[in-house]
Amino acid sequence: MFTLYLLCMMYVGFDQNDLDLDKVVANVRSNEALYNDMEFDQEFVLDSKVGDDAVPQLIRHQFDRIHYIKQGSMIYLRSRTEGSTIGGEKIQWKDSLGYDGTTRRAIQNDKIANIDEGPFEFVQSPHNLYLKRVGHSFPLSDYLRINGVKINPGFRDTDSRARYLGEEIVDGFACSKIGVELWIKNVSKPSEGDYEIIWLAHDRNYIPIRSIGYAFRYSKTLPIEEFRVVEFKEIEQDVWFPIEVEYRIYDELQLRKGEQRLGSVEKYKTNVISLNPKHPVELFRDVPFAPGALVYVMKNGEILKSYKEPSDRSRACY
Repeated sequence: MFTLYLLCMMYVGFDQNDLDLDKVVANVRSNEALYNDMEFDQEFVLDSKVGDDAVPQLIRHQFDRIHYIKQGSMIYLRSRTEGSTIGGEKIQWKDSLGYDGTTRRAIQNDKIANIDEGPFEFVQSPHNLYLKRVGHSFPLSDYLRINGVKINPGFRDTDSRARYLGEEIVDGFACSKIGVELWIKNVSKPSEGDYEIIWLAHDRNYIPIRSIGYAFRYSKTLPIEEFRVVEFKEIEQDVWFPIEVEYRIYDELQLRKGEQRLGSVEKYKTNVISLNPKHPVELFRDVPFAPGALVYVMKNGEILKSYKEPSDRSRACY
């Protein structure tokens, strides 16, 4: 009888946790809809804190300028990167991408270009801004997922499990606290993967206001990264955006020694231009390619053919 009682209590507890997580994810998803269409400019700065004796290929400083538009099913992205490595090598990179709802045109550094027919999703919103350090571009509501273990769309062959951890006050805001485990499918266990705690601010459209991330392969007690919103701005009535955020990333080798030493600081500053952009379809469809660029023609990610962009094109590459 006692065993049956414990099993019942465990079931009720698990079910309640699922219900609480469902509610949080539903609130996140409804607030994400406020930012379905959006245009913004963004600056990203990375400053390394490691010494001159570090690996020469590591980035010392990086500065990015980003312009992003999401208009219905259409997407436009332009980015420019400058920087330098520990060893003194200069970094220069630029990307342009346009998606008109059916076909994506993209070019990297004026050298490699793609024309890819098929669905494309690249979501950049205040809810997944904190995920950008590891390159995620899917909604936060998908990242949290409902009801436990599911393969995350942004992580190939990775399992994730989100758990509701209760309510807390953080930086003066009432927040839902969520823990997310990540591990390599069929390779590692949750205890060997990554773990992060996320605080979602209720009065700021359930946007993440803080997060702490752990990489258990380096340390189970010391975080490898910390994220916080420095400043929010109300861009429309009751619609907020974190216009300045900061990451602090710690040296993984020192974490293995039980020490937490700052490795780099990363900052994003964002200027929201509009939540209702209205641009002609040509902006998303007509991303120019530089003369001589190698162009891959694709369908749903599969290469069909390739060619070099003619050098006698009359228009210049943006």
